[in-house]
Amino acid sequence: MLLRPRWTPRLAEIKAGPVERLVVALADDILEGRLTGGDRLHAHRDLAWALGIGVGTVTKAYAVLERRGLIRSIKGSGTFVYPSPNLDVPGQCHSGSGASRFKCAVRHRAG
Repeated sequence: MLLRPRWTPRLAEIKAGPVERLVVALADDILEGRLTGGDRLHAHRDLAWALGIGVGTVTKAYAVLERRGLIRSIKGSGTFVYPSPNLDVPGQCHSGSGASRFKCAVRHRAG
């Protein structure tokens, strides 16, 4: 099953470089609930093309967001918004490690 990103790509309207503008845009949308735990983000190349920025810029921004605990990359599956303890995650996903809860939430989000 192909998960299509539901986020409309944008850069934050701030005086900063493209990496920080993308980090702020995604972080704001995650924290404001426009993106929720388990939502799939655009592939690096697709997002770079949509925003007119380099692939390396997207890679750096995603790395910053992953270090901040807002997103998680799963090799071979994509990049997803990491479920926060405050977000609604299916009951069956509340046990286990953070990584297993995340994968469970992504599976249920896809279904």
